Amino acid sequence: MYRPLSDHERSLSSRLLDAHKALISLDNSRPAPNGQIIGSYVRIDRGNPTVSDLCTSNLGAFRSMWPGLLQSAACPSPNETDRKPPHLQVAFTHGMVCGTDADIACGTPGSRIDLTLSRASYVVREVTISKKVPIVVHVLGDVGSPQRYDLTSVLLHEIGHFLGIDHFNPAQRPARFPAALLGIYKDDFCLSPTEIMMMNSRADETWPYALRVQHGLRRRR
Repeated sequence: MYRPLSDHERSLSSRLLDAHKALISLDNSRPAPNGQIIGSYVRIDRGNPTVSDLCTSNLGAFRSMWPGLLQSAACPSPNETDRKPPHLQVAFTHGMVCGTDADIACGTPGSRIDLTLSRASYVVREVTISKKVPIVVHVLGDVGSPQRYDLTSVLLHEIGHFLGIDHFNPAQRPARFPAALLGIYKDDFCLSPTEIMMMNSRADETWPYALRVQHGLRRRR
């Protein structure tokens, strides 16, 4: 899609039409084997002429389609110079988080992450050269607690809330499919393709599904 968009000898509307044809395979291009039409990303600077054209043009009928979303994500808003990036604060407490003892961690969008040290042992997994099996090492919390939680997984979950991502709907999770934003702690936490898409969508300030209130992570059952 970037190739037709970057052809600056033609009008923006003509370039958008060609890019749209490529997107829906009307240009006789062959889709990738995995079903993805866009197989790679091109990283461009905001000063790039393609971005400048996109940001200064009236998209007309394209405004309600993908070029409108691209314009919202790539172009600075009028008050962007006044907006400061969010500052993440991570706090550890011996009390409750998210107002309940049932949670081990709590994430507040754009603000902070809180982890309780009560009745929880946070561990990390280390792999040595001599041993291929990961070694579990306690790093925080109650070392004698039978409830062990992978610290990386817990932080990954709560950073999702910090970024404004809600819990992943279990009904939309295929069997044995890992996910990082399930409401209850699981040992197989890992970002799913759906969650990655949600994080990409969250880059748009106008994304209507952004989380606005704090959400916690329930202890294992």
